[in-house]
Amino acid sequence: MLAALVCWIIAVALFTLFTRTGFSLVAAHLAALAAICPLIFFVVLRQRRRAESGRRSLALSSARLVVAFALAASVQGAVLLHLQGPGTVPGMLTFAPAALTGVLILALVSVVWAVPSLDRDAVGKETVLTVFIAALVVLRLVYLGLPELMEQEAYYWNYAQHPDLSYLDHPPMVAVLIWLGTSLLGVSELGVRIGALLCWLITAYFSYR
Repeated sequence: MLAALVCWIIAVALFTLFTRTGFSLVAAHLAALAAICPLIFFVVLRQRRRAESGRRSLALSSARLVVAFALAASVQGAVLLHLQGPGTVPGMLTFAPAALTGVLILALVSVVWAVPSLDRDAVGKETVLTVFIAALVVLRLVYLGLPELMEQEAYYWNYAQHPDLSYLDHPPMVAVLIWLGTSLLGVSELGVRIGALLCWLITAYFSYR
């Protein structure tokens, strides 16, 4: 926990430095996370070596760390974009929550998967799979409201503004879901799409069962 806190502080400081020296928003947040990535990897690897005896594949751990970095960077970037309003100057206050998300995901995935335990019973495949599924759901959620509506989505939103029992080419459930989403979350991409995500979660659950 202390190591993650230190890495978070370093990431915020580096992001501030990079943006002030001319880095773009995307380059600054990626560079800040990349700078602390080896530090998190070193801390996790050292703790594992203290707790266990034996040799693990450094090449495998390094390859998995790249995947962990890509996942953490994707979520961190999405959170940062959500916090960047029109005319907002990139700075410490907007990056700090995004960096916290990125550091925690990077640390969690490193502990659970990137640096595998030599004890086969310590972290089971179900735990690893659960972490990845949860991370992918979070990734989908944070990106849900960023892309603009496609033509078909805009068409759905349009007839959702006029609730009725049926429409020319669709049953009413899509319109009801979009109407509920925009009523709760405002007229936005997130409001239009949240109903589809909830339906996907229900479908995924029953498919699993």
